[in-house]
Amino acid sequence: MQAEGLGEVEIHLHHGVEQPDTAENLRKTLTEFRDCLAEEHRCLLRSGGTGKPMYAFVHGNLALGNSAGGKFCGVDNEMQILQETGCYVDMTLPSAPDET
Repeated sequence: MQAEGLGEVEIHLHHGVEQPDTAENLRKTLTEFRDCLAEEHRCLLRSGGTGKPMYAFVHGNLALGNSAGGKFCGVDNEMQILQETGCYVDMTLPSAPDET
């Protein structure tokens, strides 16, 4: 369905749950999963139709960019890593009045 333009797949990631994640591990996790979805399953869009795989993102536990003080993330530069790995939109929902 995605190849026909009828939908898309987003990456929904829970990380840093047991202990804060690192930027290096986050980049590796996103890149490997992105490439698996793009190459093995052909379910991600590509820049210009043939370029780098692109994806939408939802942060599990609503802690995007380490916004929960180290819980459920741990990566302060998460949004930069998302951009560099092909994320074109973050769809993490607001969580007010939660601390995130």
